[in-house]
Amino acid sequence: MKHLLCCVTGLAMLSATAPAAEPPAPPPAPAPSVNSVRIIKADLVEPRQPYKKDQKPPDPHKKNKQLIITIARVSTSDLGELRVRWSLIGQDVGEHKTVEIGSGDISVALTNMSPVCVTSEPPVSITYTPSKFEGGKTTPASGNRLSGWSVQVYQGAALVGEKFSPSSLKSDLQKASVPKKEPPKTTKGNK
Repeated sequence: MKHLLCCVTGLAMLSATAPAAEPPAPPPAPAPSVNSVRIIKADLVEPRQPYKKDQKPPDPHKKNKQLIITIARVSTSDLGELRVRWSLIGQDVGEHKTVEIGSGDISVALTNMSPVCVTSEPPVSITYTPSKFEGGKTTPASGNRLSGWSVQVYQGAALVGEKFSPSSLKSDLQKASVPKKEPPKTTKGNK
């Protein structure tokens, strides 16, 4: 009996001096994925100008455009401050290449699951003059033609949502940004 009492006393002393086990650390927050934010829609609009009595008629070759972007949070986790990057993409008719006509960043916070609507500011001015045939002479087209738009949402440096219109615009932009390789220079040897 005495031996049993010593064992119980020893166990009690060990449990009193042993450090308490720490609770397991919470799992790390998942990294934001590309599908954390849904871009519900983005409408390309022409902003209305107030009417003035002595106003000249608008230039038919110049258009002002804005994007009205509606985004919503998909995940229940708080995303904090987000950056909405928008771009209007077009074709330079003189050089026949894809160009960014206008772009900008908008800061927005999605505090709940409700959609948020933001507008690109300031309006982007797009000028395009079609080719003309006058007096036996052809004037080439000039300016930019609007091809589409892109909207990308970032949380810090991580991309959490994106949308392109038309959807093929993303691959077109990737092709346009790849520098073209020049053929190797040939050297002539001494004869």
